[in-house]
Amino acid sequence: MLASDAGDGPRPTLPPRVRVCQVPAWNWPERRLQVPWPVFSPALLPAVTRHVRWCDVVHAHGLLYTGTVLSLLLARALGKPALLTEHIGLAWFPAGARRVVQWAATESVGRLSARLAGRCYGQHDRVVALLRWQCGPGGRVKYQRNPLDRVLFRPPRPGEREAARRELGWEPGRPKVLFVGRLIARKGMDLLLGARGPGYDLAFCGPGDAGPLRPHLGAGVEYLPPRPREELVRLYHAADVLALLSRSEGGLPLVAQEALACGLPVALAADPGLAAYGGCPGLAFCASPGDLPRVLHTLVVRGRLEPGPAGESGLDAFLPSASEWLAELYGDRTPGASSGAGSPLG
Repeated sequence: MLASDAGDGPRPTLPPRVRVCQVPAWNWPERRLQVPWPVFSPALLPAVTRHVRWCDVVHAHGLLYTGTVLSLLLARALGKPALLTEHIGLAWFPAGARRVVQWAATESVGRLSARLAGRCYGQHDRVVALLRWQCGPGGRVKYQRNPLDRVLFRPPRPGEREAARRELGWEPGRPKVLFVGRLIARKGMDLLLGARGPGYDLAFCGPGDAGPLRPHLGAGVEYLPPRPREELVRLYHAADVLALLSRSEGGLPLVAQEALACGLPVALAADPGLAAYGGCPGLAFCASPGDLPRVLHTLVVRGRLEPGPAGESGLDAFLPSASEWLAELYGDRTPGASSGAGSPLG
C-alpha cells in the first residue's frame, strides 16, 4: 500500500501482511482550502516505480491524485493489470475557484486516469455515470459496493454499551447524536449544529479544524478527538444515532456502514444515487436540512437496531463480504501472494 504521509487522523492498525509505504507530502491544500489533494515530494516517482514493478495488480484510488496517474501510466508501460476506484466524483464546494479548478482537473487528469485503467469502479450512481463519461465507450465501469469488517463492527454485547457510555462520561438516559468524519463544510457540520434539539446532545468526532464548534461547546455539543477504527466501535456502541449530512458522497459513507453494523441507526442527506440502500434497516434519509430534527427525534425514539436470532440485523444484502469484494476486483490475482522477501517494502 502506497500513500502520502499527510493527514491528521490516527493511523489504522493493519494486519501483519499489509505493508505501507508513506511518501512525504505537503498537506497545505487540505488544511487551508479544504481540498484533500496532497502535494507529493519528488520521492513519489521512485516509490511508485519500485512498487509497480513489484506488484501483480495496480489498484489506484481517486481520479485526480498524482500517485494515481503515475501508477496507472507505469502499469500501462509495464503491462500490469490496473484498476481504479473513484470514491467521491465531483466533491461539493461553494461556487468559486475551487469548483472550477476541480471541474477542469476532472476533465483532464481525471479523464486520463480513467482511460489508463483496465476497469473502473464506483460506489454511487453519480460516480459511475462520471466514470462512464470519462472512459468513453467500452463498458469498463462497474458499480461496486464497499465491504465491511463485520467481526470488528458488531452490535454491543451485554454491558458493553453501558461501559462505553461510562468511559465517555455520558449520562445513562441522555440520547447522543454522533457525527464521525473530517471537520469540513462538505460534511454538513453546520446543518447538524442547526438541528440541535432539547431531546438529544450532539457529539462530533474527527480530524480537522474544531474551531467552528467552540462557540457551541458545553451547550449540548461535545467534541471528541479522532481515534482509530478499533476505538470508534465503542463510540458506535455508546451513541443513539449517527448523523452525516454530507453535501456530496461517492456512495454509502463508510462510517454509516460501520455504525449500522454496530446497531446504530443512521440519518443521511437524501441522495437519489443511494436509492439501492432504501430498504437498509436503520437507515433514514432527510429530504431537507429542515427535516433533520424530525428524523433524529424519530430515530432516537425508535432506538438502536436489535440483532435477529442469529445475531444479524438484515444488513447482509447491503454489505458484501470481503471475499466477495476481492473476487470481483481481482479474481485469481487476489493480492497477498507476494508478501515475502520479494516485496520492495522488505
